[in-house]
Amino acid sequence: MKKINYLNSKSFKLQNNIIKSVSVYLQREGYRVTAKHINHPNGCPKNLNGFVPDIHAIKNFENIIVEVQTSNKIIFQNELKMKRFSYSGNRFWLVVPPECYEIAQMRKKAFNIPVEIYCNDINQNFSIESERINSK
Repeated sequence: MKKINYLNSKSFKLQNNIIKSVSVYLQREGYRVTAKHINHPNGCPKNLNGFVPDIHAIKNFENIIVEVQTSNKIIFQNELKMKRFSYSGNRFWLVVPPECYEIAQMRKKAFNIPVEIYCNDINQNFSIESERINSK
């Protein structure tokens, strides 16, 4: 079966910019980061429960798995992938651009997936604190 790619070049560029922004944030917070798509110096994350996340960050005994979605068409399209990351025993973040935040929240509830959803505007540095305030 052929995999359908919903990312056009603009979405792919946005996804890569968000991955870079979140990676830099996590590294500043002291995490060892591996990241997909951006030729990260530490390499690409390893397969986790059958899927490769966009970012894997490790600090002490805490693991964070990060998926970046840039289109409402694909947010939670792969429910199995999201559930495997959510129930892997690690923190799981879904990072989306501002225009996708609301649909991501609705789909989180609809699919009953325990995920922390954050919004990233690439015109600003990624900031987890401001996103936690906005997501309550």
